[in-house]
Amino acid sequence: MSHRMHTFLIAIAFVLVTDSRAFPQTPKAGPATPPNIVFIMADDLGYGEVGCFGQKKIQTPNIDRLAAEGLRLTRHYSGSAVCAPTRCSLLTGRHTGHAVIRGNKEVGGWGPEDPEGQWPLPASEVTIAEVLKARGYATGAFGKWGLGGPGSEGHPCFQGFDHFYGYLCQRVAHNYYPTHLWRNHDVDVLGGNHYFSAHQRLKDKPLLADGSLDPAGFDQFRGKDYAPEEIITELLGWIRAQHRDNPDRPFFCYYPTIIPHVALQTLPEWTGRYPEDWDQTSYLGEQGYLPNARPHAAYAGVISYMDHNVGRILDLLDELGLTDNTIVVFTSDNGATYVGGVDRAFFDSHAGLRGQKGNLYEGGIRMPTVVRWPGHTTPGASDATPSYHPDWLPTLASIAGASAPADLDGTSLVPVLSTTPIGRPTTGCIGNLRRAPSSRPSCSPAKTGNPDVGSPSGPTWRSTPRRWSFTIS
Repeated sequence: MSHRMHTFLIAIAFVLVTDSRAFPQTPKAGPATPPNIVFIMADDLGYGEVGCFGQKKIQTPNIDRLAAEGLRLTRHYSGSAVCAPTRCSLLTGRHTGHAVIRGNKEVGGWGPEDPEGQWPLPASEVTIAEVLKARGYATGAFGKWGLGGPGSEGHPCFQGFDHFYGYLCQRVAHNYYPTHLWRNHDVDVLGGNHYFSAHQRLKDKPLLADGSLDPAGFDQFRGKDYAPEEIITELLGWIRAQHRDNPDRPFFCYYPTIIPHVALQTLPEWTGRYPEDWDQTSYLGEQGYLPNARPHAAYAGVISYMDHNVGRILDLLDELGLTDNTIVVFTSDNGATYVGGVDRAFFDSHAGLRGQKGNLYEGGIRMPTVVRWPGHTTPGASDATPSYHPDWLPTLASIAGASAPADLDGTSLVPVLSTTPIGRPTTGCIGNLRRAPSSRPSCSPAKTGNPDVGSPSGPTWRSTPRRWSFTIS
């Protein structure tokens, strides 16, 4: 074990335990009219890829507006360094030493006729949606699920959500032009798209007769029905319907968008917002996923498109008069990726932090996080209290006046959001990636690997009573 790795692991454990200030948690409140909750989670968005966290090239005016009107959490960490376990930790309030889902274990294969889905979240788990639904909330999820395929016990409609629209399967979500999405238990066919693999490579750059790049050579990697637009349209319609049909009932809208996870498939009008001279060469698929004629512009464009959708949500809340009684959270599931044509160095994606998606270094797990809670968060403020995704279940339960399970790993952030210091528990765990979870084990040493990096072994952490520890397998 290198000295640098040893120092890193001790340092993260130290900040999550000792840097927090020892104040008791705010007791659960029971507001007469609980606030609506909109929880937005980007997919593979780096800490420094939005303007309010230092980005200089990619335009994100709506997320920046959210930060100006709310609170930036500058040391907020993901539940894991890859997709599925982060979603499990977020929704169940458990770190990866206790959470059931610890890696991107697949169910099915990569072909169009193969079963969809990842390892399902067991019915016995209690999610944020179930806690809020018991409090009387309408619950909707829109985007990438990744915790159970069609018919499984992990399906979102079996995990507390009244309505779901999007991708049940993470593999299918690699393509922004899929043949279908899912609305609850039913397939929604996207008739303008035909099946093509989201993992292809061009042998040669497509050229015109004069030797210049032929953009039409990349058209084969697009369809007519853009899934992210279908999803945001469904989400906005659902909020409108809730306000129209049940104006006194609070709602929980969970929006785990697939953006900016590769493949690089950006609407042309958003790619065109960025300079042509950014891309002196095209991406032909050398590092997986799909080729793209203008990879830098496409990556910036898709993040700006995501930001545009955040703005559409904020504008709708304004239009319906819901802003003052709605808490909006924006975060990411893990750091920026290292494949698919993404150039982290060009964008300084992690604002100088070491690491990337799949790593337990800061670049893999520190998330750009913004919270706007009118009347509570201080506009334009920031807070450096260490926190992480499992904190959101107890936080949102407290805000809603709901009853949450007693054995959670997360701590309510209500004192932080209300500018009051918060204490942290004496046990915790962020980094533990496993391929084949079957039941919740105790936190103990375990040989693990990182399925996204492919190393046979790597650093893992375990929690023990009243102290932090880690193991290197």
